[in-house]
Amino acid sequence: MFLVKYICLMCTSVFIGSNKELKAVSYNGGFHTSPAEENILQMVVHVLKSNYIYEAGSFMGCACGLSYDETMINNPEENYFQRKKDVNDFIQYLKEHTSDNSLKLFCTDFTEFKESYDESDFNLESLAENAFDLDELVVYNVKS
Repeated sequence: MFLVKYICLMCTSVFIGSNKELKAVSYNGGFHTSPAEENILQMVVHVLKSNYIYEAGSFMGCACGLSYDETMINNPEENYFQRKKDVNDFIQYLKEHTSDNSLKLFCTDFTEFKESYDESDFNLESLAENAFDLDELVVYNVKS
């Protein structure tokens, strides 16, 4: 077991594990990625077991905006269309990097840590059109 000091802001974090180095996407008011910071890396490297780990974000700055469903359409505070755009950009980014690479996803709010995590396939070709959300504390193996 290990202990890492981290301030939890209760935001959702989405991490991408990759066997190859990926291009970072700069924050420009929407979907973005960056290499995981060292203090975060210590908490997720044993989960993703990948050579490179990146953190994905949305227009909100964090990954909280990488989810949407139809109940958000009529609530302007939820920014449904921006959420959907960011999710589509996220999915496209994953598709661009899966052909010759192994990708994994992990979503957490850092309130619970386990010795091991369930794994599930994440098929990029069979995603629902009207909703998107990643379950927390599951390691997803990305499939195209």
